[in-house]
Amino acid sequence: KGGDGGDEVVSLSQLKEVMGSLGEFQEQKAQFTLHMEIAEKCFAAMDTKSMMEVARVEQKLACGVDAEGNPVKDPWGQVAGILGRATRLTSKDRARLLCIFFATSGQSTSDAEKRALVDSAKLDEMDAEGVKRYLALLAGHSKPGRGERKTRYHREGDQVYEVSRFVPQLQLIAEDACRGSLDPQMYPAVTATPSSSGASQGQSNQPAATSLRARSAAGASGSSASSAASASRSIWLFVIGGATWSEARAIYTTSKRTKTECYLGSTHMVDPNTFLDQL
Repeated sequence: KGGDGGDEVVSLSQLKEVMGSLGEFQEQKAQFTLHMEIAEKCFAAMDTKSMMEVARVEQKLACGVDAEGNPVKDPWGQVAGILGRATRLTSKDRARLLCIFFATSGQSTSDAEKRALVDSAKLDEMDAEGVKRYLALLAGHSKPGRGERKTRYHREGDQVYEVSRFVPQLQLIAEDACRGSLDPQMYPAVTATPSSSGASQGQSNQPAATSLRARSAAGASGSSASSAASASRSIWLFVIGGATWSEARAIYTTSKRTKTECYLGSTHMVDPNTFLDQL
Protein backbone atom coordinates (compact mmCIF):
# COMPACT_ATOMS: atom_id res chain seq x y z
CA LYS A 1 0.00 0.00 0.00
CA GLY A 2 1.08 3.60 -0.52
CA GLY A 3 -0.27 7.10 -0.31
CA ASP A 4 -1.18 9.58 2.39
CA GLY A 5 -1.56 6.82 4.97
CA GLY A 6 2.19 6.37 4.89
CA ASP A 7 1.94 2.57 4.53
CA GLU A 8 5.12 0.88 3.39
CA VAL A 9 5.31 -0.13 -0.27
CA VAL A 10 5.87 -3.88 -0.51
CA SER A 11 7.62 -5.17 -3.63
CA LEU A 12 6.98 -8.58 -5.18
CA SER A 13 10.37 -9.84 -4.04
CA GLN A 14 9.63 -8.79 -0.45
CA LEU A 15 6.21 -10.47 -0.67
CA LYS A 16 7.86 -13.64 -1.92
CA GLU A 17 10.21 -13.66 1.05
CA VAL A 18 7.33 -13.23 3.49
CA MET A 19 5.36 -16.06 1.88
CA GLY A 20 8.42 -18.28 1.92
CA SER A 21 8.77 -17.80 5.66
CA LEU A 22 5.22 -18.90 6.44
CA GLY A 23 5.13 -22.35 8.04
CA GLU A 24 1.93 -23.42 6.30
CA PHE A 25 3.31 -22.40 2.92
CA GLN A 26 6.51 -24.31 3.58
CA GLU A 27 4.53 -27.44 4.50
CA GLN A 28 2.42 -27.24 1.34
CA LYS A 29 5.54 -26.65 -0.72
CA ALA A 30 7.18 -29.75 0.78
CA GLN A 31 4.10 -31.87 0.02
CA PHE A 32 3.93 -30.58 -3.53
CA THR A 33 7.63 -31.26 -4.06
CA LEU A 34 7.23 -34.80 -2.72
CA HIS A 35 4.32 -35.54 -5.06
CA MET A 36 6.23 -34.10 -8.02
CA GLU A 37 9.22 -36.30 -7.18
CA ILE A 38 7.02 -39.42 -6.94
CA ALA A 39 5.33 -38.58 -10.26
CA GLU A 40 8.69 -38.05 -11.98
CA LYS A 41 9.95 -41.43 -10.72
CA CYS A 42 6.76 -43.15 -11.91
CA PHE A 43 7.05 -41.62 -15.37
CA ALA A 44 10.75 -42.52 -15.53
CA ALA A 45 9.99 -46.16 -14.63
CA MET A 46 7.17 -46.32 -17.19
CA ASP A 47 9.43 -44.88 -19.88
CA THR A 48 12.36 -47.17 -19.05
CA LYS A 49 10.21 -50.32 -19.17
CA SER A 50 8.00 -49.18 -22.11
CA MET A 51 4.98 -49.68 -19.85
CA MET A 52 2.67 -47.34 -21.80
CA GLU A 53 3.15 -49.42 -24.95
CA VAL A 54 2.58 -52.62 -22.97
CA ALA A 55 -0.52 -51.21 -21.26
CA ARG A 56 -2.08 -50.16 -24.58
CA VAL A 57 -1.68 -53.69 -25.98
CA GLU A 58 -2.99 -55.26 -22.74
CA GLN A 59 -6.11 -53.07 -22.92
CA LYS A 60 -6.70 -54.00 -26.56
CA LEU A 61 -6.47 -57.68 -25.70
CA ALA A 62 -8.69 -57.43 -22.61
CA CYS A 63 -11.37 -55.24 -24.25
CA GLY A 64 -11.30 -56.90 -27.67
CA VAL A 65 -11.19 -53.50 -29.37
CA ASP A 66 -8.74 -50.60 -29.60
CA ALA A 67 -9.27 -47.11 -28.16
CA GLU A 68 -11.36 -46.14 -31.23
CA GLY A 69 -13.60 -49.20 -30.89
CA ASN A 70 -12.11 -51.10 -33.83
CA PRO A 71 -11.37 -54.85 -33.69
CA VAL A 72 -7.78 -55.68 -32.75
CA LYS A 73 -5.68 -56.71 -35.73
CA ASP A 74 -2.95 -59.34 -35.39
CA PRO A 75 -2.81 -59.60 -31.57
CA TRP A 76 -0.10 -62.28 -31.80
CA GLY A 77 2.11 -59.93 -33.83
CA GLN A 78 1.55 -57.05 -31.39
CA VAL A 79 2.54 -59.18 -28.39
CA ALA A 80 5.54 -60.69 -30.18
CA GLY A 81 6.64 -57.20 -31.25
CA ILE A 82 6.62 -55.87 -27.69
CA LEU A 83 8.52 -58.89 -26.39
CA GLY A 84 11.15 -58.18 -29.02
CA ARG A 85 11.39 -54.42 -28.50
CA ALA A 86 10.84 -53.85 -24.78
CA THR A 87 14.05 -55.52 -23.65
CA ARG A 88 13.92 -54.01 -20.14
CA LEU A 89 10.63 -55.61 -19.16
CA THR A 90 10.92 -57.86 -16.14
CA SER A 91 10.19 -61.57 -16.45
CA LYS A 92 6.89 -61.15 -14.58
CA ASP A 93 5.84 -58.24 -16.83
CA ARG A 94 6.39 -60.48 -19.84
CA ALA A 95 4.56 -63.37 -18.19
CA ARG A 96 1.57 -61.14 -17.38
CA LEU A 97 1.35 -60.00 -21.00
CA LEU A 98 1.45 -63.60 -22.21
CA CYS A 99 -1.28 -64.65 -19.75
CA ILE A 100 -3.57 -61.86 -20.96
CA PHE A 101 -2.91 -62.84 -24.58
CA PHE A 102 -3.59 -66.53 -23.96
CA ALA A 103 -6.78 -65.73 -22.01
CA THR A 104 -8.21 -63.47 -24.74
CA SER A 105 -6.74 -64.56 -28.07
CA GLY A 106 -5.01 -67.84 -27.35
CA GLN A 107 -7.76 -70.02 -28.88
CA SER A 108 -6.76 -68.83 -32.35
CA THR A 109 -3.08 -69.60 -31.70
CA SER A 110 -1.61 -73.04 -32.31
CA ASP A 111 0.30 -74.92 -29.62
CA ALA A 112 3.50 -74.46 -31.62
CA GLU A 113 2.97 -70.70 -31.77
CA LYS A 114 2.27 -70.61 -28.04
CA ARG A 115 5.50 -72.47 -27.29
CA ALA A 116 7.43 -70.16 -29.62
CA LEU A 117 5.95 -67.12 -27.89
CA VAL A 118 6.84 -68.42 -24.42
CA ASP A 119 10.37 -69.25 -25.56
CA SER A 120 10.84 -65.80 -27.13
CA ALA A 121 9.74 -64.14 -23.87
CA LYS A 122 12.85 -65.54 -22.10
CA LEU A 123 11.03 -65.95 -18.79
CA ASP A 124 12.56 -67.01 -15.51
CA GLU A 125 12.01 -70.68 -14.74
CA MET A 126 9.33 -70.06 -12.10
CA ASP A 127 7.45 -67.56 -14.29
CA ALA A 128 7.57 -69.92 -17.27
CA GLU A 129 6.10 -72.66 -15.07
CA GLY A 130 3.33 -70.27 -13.96
CA VAL A 131 2.42 -69.45 -17.58
CA LYS A 132 2.33 -73.17 -18.48
CA ARG A 133 0.01 -73.90 -15.57
CA TYR A 134 -2.18 -70.97 -16.61
CA LEU A 135 -2.42 -72.47 -20.12
CA ALA A 136 -3.50 -75.74 -18.51
CA LEU A 137 -6.25 -73.90 -16.60
CA LEU A 138 -7.46 -72.25 -19.80
CA ALA A 139 -7.66 -75.56 -21.67
CA GLY A 140 -11.25 -76.38 -22.49
CA HIS A 141 -12.55 -72.87 -21.80
CA SER A 142 -13.97 -71.04 -24.81
CA LYS A 143 -12.83 -67.51 -25.56
CA PRO A 144 -15.59 -64.87 -25.03
CA GLY A 145 -17.01 -63.60 -28.29
CA ARG A 146 -16.68 -60.01 -29.42
CA GLY A 147 -20.31 -59.29 -28.56
CA GLU A 148 -19.83 -60.59 -25.01
CA ARG A 149 -16.85 -58.31 -24.42
CA LYS A 150 -18.40 -55.09 -25.74
CA THR A 151 -19.78 -54.43 -22.27
CA ARG A 152 -16.39 -55.03 -20.70
CA TYR A 153 -14.95 -51.61 -21.33
CA HIS A 154 -15.67 -48.17 -19.96
CA ARG A 155 -19.04 -47.09 -18.61
CA GLU A 156 -20.93 -43.90 -19.43
CA GLY A 157 -19.86 -41.21 -16.98
CA ASP A 158 -16.47 -42.80 -16.29
CA GLN A 159 -13.34 -40.73 -16.71
CA VAL A 160 -11.79 -42.79 -19.47
CA TYR A 161 -8.08 -43.26 -20.09
CA GLU A 162 -6.74 -45.33 -22.96
CA VAL A 163 -4.83 -47.62 -20.60
CA SER A 164 -7.69 -48.22 -18.14
CA ARG A 165 -10.69 -49.03 -20.33
CA PHE A 166 -11.25 -52.60 -19.16
CA VAL A 167 -14.20 -53.15 -16.80
CA PRO A 168 -13.79 -56.03 -14.29
CA GLN A 169 -16.66 -58.50 -14.00
CA LEU A 170 -17.10 -57.44 -10.37
CA GLN A 171 -18.08 -53.94 -11.52
CA LEU A 172 -20.89 -55.36 -13.68
CA ILE A 173 -22.17 -57.27 -10.64
CA ALA A 174 -21.94 -54.17 -8.43
CA GLU A 175 -23.85 -52.06 -10.97
CA ASP A 176 -26.64 -54.64 -11.16
CA ALA A 177 -26.75 -54.83 -7.36
CA CYS A 178 -27.10 -51.04 -7.10
CA ARG A 179 -29.96 -51.12 -9.61
CA GLY A 180 -31.57 -54.07 -7.87
CA SER A 181 -31.41 -56.12 -11.09
CA LEU A 182 -29.22 -59.05 -10.04
CA ASP A 183 -30.46 -62.40 -11.31
CA PRO A 184 -32.21 -64.01 -8.30
CA GLN A 185 -31.36 -67.47 -9.65
CA MET A 186 -27.62 -66.72 -9.61
CA TYR A 187 -27.73 -64.64 -6.40
CA PRO A 188 -30.58 -66.13 -4.33
CA ALA A 189 -29.23 -64.86 -1.01
CA VAL A 190 -29.29 -61.15 -1.91
CA THR A 191 -31.74 -59.25 0.29
CA ALA A 192 -34.64 -57.76 -1.67
CA THR A 193 -35.84 -54.24 -0.92
CA PRO A 194 -39.24 -54.00 0.86
CA SER A 195 -40.86 -52.34 -2.17
CA SER A 196 -39.83 -55.18 -4.49
CA SER A 197 -41.84 -57.79 -2.61
CA GLY A 198 -45.17 -56.23 -3.58
CA ALA A 199 -46.79 -57.72 -0.46
CA SER A 200 -48.24 -54.40 0.67
CA GLN A 201 -50.09 -54.00 -2.66
CA GLY A 202 -51.40 -57.56 -2.54
CA GLN A 203 -49.44 -58.53 -5.64
CA SER A 204 -48.00 -61.70 -4.15
CA ASN A 205 -48.35 -63.80 -1.05
CA GLN A 206 -44.78 -65.08 -1.35
CA PRO A 207 -42.27 -63.63 1.15
CA ALA A 208 -39.46 -61.45 -0.20
CA ALA A 209 -36.15 -63.22 -0.71
CA THR A 210 -33.74 -62.52 2.12
CA SER A 211 -30.28 -63.66 3.00
CA LEU A 212 -29.74 -66.24 5.71
CA ARG A 213 -28.25 -63.60 7.99
CA ALA A 214 -31.23 -61.30 7.38
CA ARG A 215 -33.58 -64.15 8.27
CA SER A 216 -31.62 -64.85 11.42
CA ALA A 217 -31.80 -61.21 12.43
CA ALA A 218 -35.52 -61.16 11.68
CA GLY A 219 -36.06 -64.17 13.93
CA ALA A 220 -34.36 -62.37 16.79
CA SER A 221 -36.03 -59.00 16.37
CA GLY A 222 -39.30 -60.00 14.70
CA SER A 223 -38.85 -57.48 11.89
CA SER A 224 -37.67 -58.75 8.50
CA ALA A 225 -38.77 -55.49 6.83
CA SER A 226 -36.46 -53.39 8.97
CA SER A 227 -33.55 -55.75 8.21
CA ALA A 228 -34.19 -55.47 4.47
CA ALA A 229 -34.47 -51.69 4.67
CA SER A 230 -31.20 -51.47 6.55
CA ALA A 231 -29.43 -53.76 4.09
CA SER A 232 -30.63 -51.75 1.09
CA ARG A 233 -28.63 -48.70 2.19
CA SER A 234 -25.33 -50.20 1.08
CA ILE A 235 -23.86 -52.91 -1.14
CA TRP A 236 -21.23 -55.29 0.21
CA LEU A 237 -19.22 -57.53 -2.12
CA PHE A 238 -16.87 -60.20 -0.79
CA VAL A 239 -14.47 -62.09 -3.05
CA ILE A 240 -13.16 -65.45 -1.88
CA GLY A 241 -9.67 -66.17 -3.18
CA GLY A 242 -8.36 -62.64 -3.62
CA ALA A 243 -9.53 -59.33 -5.09
CA THR A 244 -7.51 -57.10 -7.41
CA TRP A 245 -6.63 -53.42 -7.17
CA SER A 246 -8.53 -52.73 -10.39
CA GLU A 247 -11.63 -54.25 -8.77
CA ALA A 248 -11.15 -52.01 -5.72
CA ARG A 249 -10.99 -48.97 -7.99
CA ALA A 250 -14.06 -50.18 -9.93
CA ILE A 251 -16.12 -50.52 -6.75
CA TYR A 252 -15.06 -47.02 -5.66
CA THR A 253 -16.06 -45.44 -9.00
CA THR A 254 -19.35 -47.38 -9.03
CA SER A 255 -20.13 -46.09 -5.54
CA LYS A 256 -19.46 -42.50 -6.63
CA ARG A 257 -21.46 -42.77 -9.86
CA THR A 258 -24.52 -44.53 -8.41
CA LYS A 259 -24.44 -42.63 -5.10
CA THR A 260 -24.63 -45.98 -3.31
CA GLU A 261 -22.30 -47.03 -0.51
CA CYS A 262 -20.37 -49.94 -2.04
CA TYR A 263 -17.81 -51.90 -0.02
CA LEU A 264 -15.34 -54.53 -1.19
CA GLY A 265 -13.98 -57.29 1.00
CA SER A 266 -11.80 -60.29 0.27
CA THR A 267 -9.60 -62.94 1.80
CA HIS A 268 -6.60 -60.98 0.46
CA MET A 269 -5.50 -58.62 -2.31
CA VAL A 270 -3.78 -60.13 -5.33
CA ASP A 271 -1.59 -58.53 -8.01
CA PRO A 272 -0.09 -60.10 -11.16
CA ASN A 273 3.12 -61.10 -9.35
CA THR A 274 1.38 -62.94 -6.51
CA PHE A 275 -1.04 -64.51 -9.02
CA LEU A 276 1.88 -66.00 -10.95
CA ASP A 277 3.56 -67.16 -7.74
CA GLN A 278 0.34 -68.89 -6.63
CA LEU A 279 0.13 -70.66 -10.00
